[in-house]
Parts: sequence; structure tokens; C-alpha cells
Amino acid sequence: LKFKEKDNIEKIWGDISSPHDNSETNWIALGYAGKEEIEMVGSGTGGYEELVSKFDAEVIFSAFRLYGLNEDGERSRTKFISLVYVPEKLKGIAKARAGMHANEIKKVFHSVGVNVQGAVLSDFDKDMIVEK
Repeated sequence: LKFKEKDNIEKIWGDISSPHDNSETNWIALGYAGKEEIEMVGSGTGGYEELVSKFDAEVIFSAFRLYGLNEDGERSRTKFISLVYVPEKLKGIAKARAGMHANEIKKVFHSVGVNVQGAVLSDFDKDMIVEK
């Protein structure tokens, strides 16, 4: 598996996952540039909602930063979450390839504590993800 602009992908993920929390960027999404090549398809500051708006007809490997809130509604701990969107319309071989590649991409998205994979947008219910 090859990565287009891997240094840039790692830099953006490093900014997102930094313990210094000094980056506005809070999500990154990767997709296929070919059967064995991954490229960045986007990053942004709009959080979960902006990220899942990128899920369409193609496989998306993504990760984002989410802040947990305490009873007072104040930020408590930071969670790093990986979402892998594999559309249900894909053929079996494409789904299997995405599953194998997801393991390689997890190495790039270090610090992720919650992994969610789905085939339809309802699989990525924000409330369910926050509970994990």
C-alpha cells in the first residue's frame, strides 16, 4: 500500500492528535487514488458533521478529534476516533481490500482509541460514537 504525500498526511494527523491541542484542524479523510494507493481527500475544522458530509460513493478512511464533556459541559478528555466508510454497494473484493488497508491506515492514525466501520451513514451515529 502506497500513500500519496504521506509526509503531509502524517503532519496533519500529528497536528490533530498533538497533546498541545494547538491545531484548529480536527479531522482528516483519506481515499483511494488507485487499487493500492491512498491519498488525502480532505481535512478541516468543522468536526464530525463536516467529516461525514464527505462520505459518498467511495471508501473513506478517516479520523477526528472529539472532546468529551463533563457534567458541567466543560471539556474533559480528548478522544481520537477512526471512521471507515465502506459503501454497501461495493463488490466483495473491494470491501475485502478496504478491510485489509484499514489495518495499514491505523498505523498512520496512531492514538486512535475508538474505531467504527460502517456501510451506511446511520452506522456513524454521533451519539453512539460518543458513548464508546
